[in-house]
Amino acid sequence: MIAKTPSADSRRGTISILTLGALALFAAAYLGLDVGNYEHRLSVNLSKLNGKATYAQVCALMQEGGAFRYDGTYHLNPQSPAVTEARRAGDCKDLALWLASKMNDSSVMFVEGHFDLSPTHHAWLEWYGSGQLWILDLTAHFGGSAPMPASQSHNPTSYTYYAPERFITKYGVFTNRGSVAAGAPIFGCSQPAVAE
Repeated sequence: MIAKTPSADSRRGTISILTLGALALFAAAYLGLDVGNYEHRLSVNLSKLNGKATYAQVCALMQEGGAFRYDGTYHLNPQSPAVTEARRAGDCKDLALWLASKMNDSSVMFVEGHFDLSPTHHAWLEWYGSGQLWILDLTAHFGGSAPMPASQSHNPTSYTYYAPERFITKYGVFTNRGSVAAGAPIFGCSQPAVAE
């Protein structure tokens, strides 16, 4: 029996199907890295948080995470907390997500915005504990990676100015349109200051 050579139309149809299949695989891979998936992945991770951390626990975790190496390699999605811990390295998104997972506190917020009027986007955590809102930024290393009162750091005249734009929590995504309640200053992890 003699095998027939496929016709030009048949070859074009096969090539078209293969091309479409390759494009579909590429699109699926790209969508897996798309920023639109970023919020969903964060929300899924944050939705698992169901405890309440103490100030002392947060300080200890910040000291641990503050020793991680900052890796500014650009990637859209944060790596998993397990990968960050194994590598002991990550960018601001990775370190913030690692800290949130270790804190296991349902009040923690993953925050996107700007630091010190920089045009570069930044990510950190904000957490309500010991009577006030705190900024938790493992990339800052001010005073050895300690909680900073948000009441000071949300002030544009502060030497550590954080300008939040979006908050991702276990309850959804929010934008910043209000002010933060004032609290007493504290630097370091010896004793939390309680807002009056």
